[in-house]
Amino acid sequence: YRAGTAKPDPAIFRAALRALDVAPEEAVMIGDSLDKDVRPALALGMRAIWIPAGEGASEPADPVATAADSLPGAIVARDLHEARTRLLALLAAPV
Repeated sequence: YRAGTAKPDPAIFRAALRALDVAPEEAVMIGDSLDKDVRPALALGMRAIWIPAGEGASEPADPVATAADSLPGAIVARDLHEARTRLLALLAAPV
């Protein structure tokens, strides 16, 4: 809460980007919440890796289909190991 706000407020994402001195397109958000992590990051131009928590009524039954249909640019990972693999691939790819 040092930024004076909390997710999903875009101000907290902007504060993190400023603190790291990176542009949104150079950053990757990894999170388990569509509404608090993935959607706000994508809206700012960040890349996002979503690890569905599998809990709560707000999470879709088919996360891969959801990401493909309504979250262009989001990558779905089954767990932290897969998220790491996908992150390394993103970092190795030319921007």
